Amino acid sequence: MGSPCVTVVQATVQEIRQLRPKCSLLVTPYIAEINNRLQNTFLEVGLPVTGVVGMGLDNDLDIGTVPPEEIRRFVVTATQSADPVPDCVFVSCTTFRAFEVAEDLERELGIPVVTSNRAVFQVILFGTWDMGAELREEDCSMPKEVVNEAELLATVKEDSIVNKLLQRIIQIETTNPPENELDLACGLLRPSRGQGRAIGVRREAS
Repeated sequence: MGSPCVTVVQATVQEIRQLRPKCSLLVTPYIAEINNRLQNTFLEVGLPVTGVVGMGLDNDLDIGTVPPEEIRRFVVTATQSADPVPDCVFVSCTTFRAFEVAEDLERELGIPVVTSNRAVFQVILFGTWDMGAELREEDCSMPKEVVNEAELLATVKEDSIVNKLLQRIIQIETTNPPENELDLACGLLRPSRGQGRAIGVRREAS
């Protein structure tokens, strides 16, 4: 038997559902066409999306170069300008560096802020996957390469989720060095002793 697989959209839908928002705002780096597709996907699964704001970018390289502080300002402006006022914000895209300012945004806005990467890390680290949150296969795409985790670790907060994930990657590479990125991913997603099943993760445009 294979292992369950979670996509980024599935993890995000689950995270937002658990928050039980009445009015969600989607903030993305995308162009209108992709924004509309994402909004429709969320509406189809019953999430209360009342607005979507995008930066108008359509190139992954451009999206990845937007500084976290610029993302923070963009999300704050979009949220404060939204009508109706949202009680939850989802910042989309795994290439968009919103994870790095998510906690700051929550403190500044006073409402939950979900990001694509943050939702997936919650599933991986805490085993909170709900197999009932099924979405369409066409929402998936190929994985991206692993980042330089040692350099990234030095830039994140000690008690953050991404810190825990990076520590796990470094532990795997130190104790049993993988031959390739696939071996690393398998080791990362293999459950620790007493933590239940492993969970596969696939990246998508979300």
